[in-house]
Amino acid sequence: MNADAAPEDLVRVAAELGADPSLVQGAGGNSSLKVGDCLWVKASGRWMADALSRPVFVPLSLSTVRDRLARGVADNLDTAMLSSGQTSHLRPSIETTLHALMPQAAVLHAHALNSVTTSVLHDGADRFHEALGPDLTGVVVDYVRPGPPLALAVSRVLASGRVPDVILLRNHGVVVGADSPGAAAALLREVERRLQFPVRDLPAPYPAPGPDHETVTHEALPLHGGVAADPFLFDLLTRSVLVPDQAVFLGGSVCGAAVGEDIAMAAGKFETVFRQPPVLVLAAGRGAYGRRDRTAGADGMIDALMAIARRIPLDGVVQGLPDAEVAGLLGWDAEHFRRQLDVDRQ
Repeated sequence: MNADAAPEDLVRVAAELGADPSLVQGAGGNSSLKVGDCLWVKASGRWMADALSRPVFVPLSLSTVRDRLARGVADNLDTAMLSSGQTSHLRPSIETTLHALMPQAAVLHAHALNSVTTSVLHDGADRFHEALGPDLTGVVVDYVRPGPPLALAVSRVLASGRVPDVILLRNHGVVVGADSPGAAAALLREVERRLQFPVRDLPAPYPAPGPDHETVTHEALPLHGGVAADPFLFDLLTRSVLVPDQAVFLGGSVCGAAVGEDIAMAAGKFETVFRQPPVLVLAAGRGAYGRRDRTAGADGMIDALMAIARRIPLDGVVQGLPDAEVAGLLGWDAEHFRRQLDVDRQ
């Protein structure tokens, strides 16, 4: 079977969602549409925002993907790829099996800010079900590694006979399904509206201006300096990894420089422990600092992480990713591939 071009409505909706950083950041999230036995799904590492200017979707045999998942051999989906001259060099999304399992024609997986904030809170499940009310069917799935493990967790939900409109993925994001890409996008926006959190005000950094503390490797990020002046958020972000893409694009928890500690020294200690320089440093009271050679994907993740943090309620209890899960993401070949594509896109 030959699949020449992704459906226009899928491309258009993907571009619209990708242009909204409150819903999609960088290469994060993915979207799909089933047309007969053809599953069009976003390619790994591609940005939905680019959908109108370059190929970002790949076609696969839906029945083959489902068969490989059922047989426990879905880590490599090369044999499911359909012939398409424009996309032969692309790799399907890590989440392809999740899209294949969902019964709806159109499926969107987004790292939408209010949904992600809900997903990292201890009482997030209660908040989620209350927000959806009686008119939307939703389920919460505990965190498991993206890819086939996550698809299998969702398959257990579907095996129970429940077909959810919305799935909240703990410490990850949200999945919605509908009859068309437009309907799925409308549902995603409605879920975000219902889950909306107030954005907290931030204190100003200490009087010394951020640029006074810049180093050869790290520059001030003025838009996020207030986060470093908020003790609760400083502690939260320097001890927790909230979502997978934080590990992938920022290398784990945020490097923290204590009051009076030199930023370069804190970065050096971080690199000694984690064997890579920190992409983001929060200097307590002084501001936020990003590596000068950071990628656009890292910038998107920094903005999203700060936006999520500012939505955490004052009495909120946050559940971060376990250390073992973070280590697994950092060593995963599929994520190395996404990081390299982020570099290549520069």
